[in-house]
Amino acid sequence: MRSGIARLLCYVGIPASIVFALLMYAASLVGSYDAGKDCAARQSDSGARNVDVTRSSFPPNATCVFADGATENLVPTSFAVLLWGSIGGSVVCVAGAVFFERRSERLHG
Repeated sequence: MRSGIARLLCYVGIPASIVFALLMYAASLVGSYDAGKDCAARQSDSGARNVDVTRSSFPPNATCVFADGATENLVPTSFAVLLWGSIGGSVVCVAGAVFFERRSERLHG
């Protein structure tokens, strides 16, 4: 009985964690979409004259780099943590599914 529940959790967990990872990735991209405008608004607050925006696609990140060397991350760190966690969850679920399938083949033949 326990193995049936664990198997079901693995098979449900795979698409759920992949969907969650995609949602987190999309949310972080949308959140950093207009980073130039956000940095410009922060630029006027800080009094700096020059601002650069550095971006990375994976893990999603957008950072304002001001002329005085100060930086401000526009994508919360929690997005990257949740994204990596859901990818890790997908890997664990796939490994569990493979384990249960191989065990089932050995037991049933």
